Amino acid sequence: MWNGKQTAEQKTFQANLKFAHQGNAVAQAYVGCAYDQGRGVAQSDSKAVEWYQKAAVQGHADAQYNLGVMYRVGQGVAQSDTQAVGWWQKAAVQGVAGAQYNLGWMYDQGQGVAQSDSQAMEWYQKAAAQGNANAQANLKILKEKQAQQMLERLSGQTPEQKTFQANLKLAHQGNPQAQAYVGAAYSQGLGVAQSDTQAVEWWQKAAVQGIADAQYNLGVMYQNGRGVAQSDSKAVEWWQKAAVQGIADAQYNLGWMYQNGRGVAQSDSKAAEWYHKAAAQGHADALTSLGGMYHQGQGLAQSDSKAVEWWQKAAAQGDALAQTKLGAMYEQGRGVAQSDTQAMKWYQKAAAQGFALAQTQLKILKERQAQQIASAPAAPINTTAVAVAAVTQQMQSMTVTPTVQKPQERGSFSASYLKSEQTDFQQFSHSFLPSYSSSSSGCQSNLSSSSAINSSGSGYQGNLDSGSVEKKLGFK
Repeated sequence: MWNGKQTAEQKTFQANLKFAHQGNAVAQAYVGCAYDQGRGVAQSDSKAVEWYQKAAVQGHADAQYNLGVMYRVGQGVAQSDTQAVGWWQKAAVQGVAGAQYNLGWMYDQGQGVAQSDSQAMEWYQKAAAQGNANAQANLKILKEKQAQQMLERLSGQTPEQKTFQANLKLAHQGNPQAQAYVGAAYSQGLGVAQSDTQAVEWWQKAAVQGIADAQYNLGVMYQNGRGVAQSDSKAVEWWQKAAVQGIADAQYNLGWMYQNGRGVAQSDSKAAEWYHKAAAQGHADALTSLGGMYHQGQGLAQSDSKAVEWWQKAAAQGDALAQTKLGAMYEQGRGVAQSDTQAMKWYQKAAAQGFALAQTQLKILKERQAQQIASAPAAPINTTAVAVAAVTQQMQSMTVTPTVQKPQERGSFSASYLKSEQTDFQQFSHSFLPSYSSSSSGCQSNLSSSSAINSSGSGYQGNLDSGSVEKKLGFK
């Protein structure tokens, strides 16, 4: 509660704000950081961007890096990979290791810039030379990838092509596992030219012989109209066969079709039945959907506590929708003891994944808390009717069905008995991807004693050498 006295952080902020308005880039960067972290001032993403921008255009490297992060995650500004790359480029040439690493990753993945292994290699090397562990790891992976590509060019046939030919021979002999493998190869274009019609043909052969993965994939092809005329009823037919064999994705998809009345008569009870089967195997989407059905009382007796139970399980697996729903339940105190702290925790987890609804809820919660703190000494403040109405409206909009991803094709299929002759399908991936999480530490003010005061006496020192790249909020 406000007592009329300024904290050390507030004094530091005010001192830097004065010099920031006078155009001091270091002070501007500090003010941006303070707004970003809510240290000494109410947290504001838009204000953070505004001050980072002022410092960045004056060439402040850390502000340029942070501004790139804000654009990358769409925090306080419209999301733009192109803008992120542009600001990281400026920071990278000034030697910011995190910017060099992130720039390498963007070139590696072709996000915000044309894909280029050579450019990725160049920036990874610069960051690695400064001891950035993520850059060192990705540099090793990239070199291995290039070496493998060179070997493939020299041999004239890739491992995928060899694997495909080995399985094709057995598939023609009627081996159902090999037929399923050939279908997957045609579907993904691995070792052979991509062809949906050929994928359907070979999955059909394997499916009639009882291969569950082939039955599931055949259902996907019918549902999406790939290589065959679109048919929801056919999709349901094949998913039913795969579901009874225990394929969790098929069980979930079957539940989704029953809930939405696609290819089968609409039935909430049947949907709940199949969601339960998939959820029992830990299927995240099924856990989320099941929680939604308990919450809405669809096909099941309405129960907020049951909804929370299932959403907690899905949220623990990183499902952003479930995390958002769980946050709303904590904020409203439905099915669980009311707790803004827990609500904030789950909203933040979902928002960090770029989930728009969570970002909106998080903003509403922060604004409500700021309003309560800013109020003069008074009796305990209850949640305002407006805030409750906003949360309730958002909760009502968070129905499971529209947000659940449509059925997708199962991943790579491998015939395990052929391991001595083939290589399982693998896609090139990086062990370390850029992530952006704010440090809980303060912002470092490095202005001279005559121009700014750091009342706290100790501030955040940026460290980009941890397991994942973090937003660099300390200014050196």
